[in-house]
Amino acid sequence: MQRHIAVVDDDPFIRQMLAECLEEAGFQAHACAGGAELDLLMGRLPIDLVVVDLNLDGEDGLDIVKRIAQRETIPVIIITGERIENADKAIGLEFGADDYLEKPFGIQEFVARIRVSLRPPMIAVERAVEQTFRFSGWSLNMRQLRLHDPDGSPVDLSPNEFRVLAALVRSPQTVLSREQLLRSKDHDSGELDCRAIDVVVNRLRRKLDQGSPQHSMIETERGIGYIFVPSVQQVDIRAEPHRLLSATDTQHSGVSGQTAPGEPPSRLQCDKVQH
Repeated sequence: MQRHIAVVDDDPFIRQMLAECLEEAGFQAHACAGGAELDLLMGRLPIDLVVVDLNLDGEDGLDIVKRIAQRETIPVIIITGERIENADKAIGLEFGADDYLEKPFGIQEFVARIRVSLRPPMIAVERAVEQTFRFSGWSLNMRQLRLHDPDGSPVDLSPNEFRVLAALVRSPQTVLSREQLLRSKDHDSGELDCRAIDVVVNRLRRKLDQGSPQHSMIETERGIGYIFVPSVQQVDIRAEPHRLLSATDTQHSGVSGQTAPGEPPSRLQCDKVQH
């Protein structure tokens, strides 16, 4: 089944060129001149990923990113023709973006970033048909890639949020550095940095803590990283019924799941997006 990609850019040449490249790569591409056209499109079709230019005439690209994040859990890639600092990039990530591309960029790299962002998190389940981690009434199902709150209601997670939470619950009550969490996320583009991990953790806190930040499930170890506070019960259908994980369990297991390797992005020497 073809994945639907929306390209939002007020430059008709750029948006049409990107849409044609995505069509050639096997996607169903939809070119939008701005946020209004994107809203109409998302009302008609199940969009799988949005590419949005940062500097648009009319509605700002960051406003579009923020609006998407408030109502959808789909990847968003920001493209920009300006060199941006890490602090500015962090703002976009905080608003809900998953990746950045700075012009000029190669078409092969562009398509590779799309594929990586669409790739579901690959969590290794060694013996289990169905593996679930339970903590404080919550449950995280590794096979279904779903999080449920204590009332049994599903909670939407982005791929990056799922990968970080999976690493944390696999190593409860153990301090994990930002570098360890980065390695667990299988983000082949190499664009995400330690600041991006902080953003993802803050998003998880808002979803898990339910308005009680003074009793956060994810605590910060200043200068080191993060620690997942609750005890975690692992339920493995095919193996033993359940066992309680502790810090001693994780000394032998590591924190990162095995992930399927992706094709490395490469830059073209011609046909670059430069405007």
